[in-house]
Amino acid sequence: TLGLTIMVSFLPTILMLIFHSFFLPKTAGVAQDDLQIWYFWFQVAFVLFGGVVGPDISGFANEFISSPKQGLIVVAKALPGQMPFFMNFLVVYWIDLVMCLLRLPELSKFKYFTRIFDQAEAKKHSEPE
Repeated sequence: TLGLTIMVSFLPTILMLIFHSFFLPKTAGVAQDDLQIWYFWFQVAFVLFGGVVGPDISGFANEFISSPKQGLIVVAKALPGQMPFFMNFLVVYWIDLVMCLLRLPELSKFKYFTRIFDQAEAKKHSEPE
C-alpha cells in the first residue's frame, strides 16, 4: 500500500507532463481542470479495481471475461476479501495527507536556506510556487 500511495502521489506530475506534451492546453486553468477530472477517475478505477483484483490478476480476468454481463457481481464478490487492503490503504493515505499538510519538505528547505540567506530570501527559495 505504501508503494501504491507513492505512485499515486507522483501521478499528477506525470499527468501534467502528458497534458503539456500532447494536448497543449490553452491556459494553466484548463490543464488543472483536466488534471482534476483525469486524476479523480484514475483514483476511483485504480484503487477500487486494483484492490479488488489483488495479486491474482489472471484469475480475475478469466472470471470477468467468462461472464462480462456479471462484471459488477464479480467485483462485489471480490470486495469483502480485500477489506484489509482498503483499511491499510486508508491509514497510509491519512498519513500521506497529514505529511502534505505539515509541508515538511518546505520547512526543511526553509530551515536550510535560513542558514545562507535572510528569512525573506529563504522563504522565496523554499516555496514551490
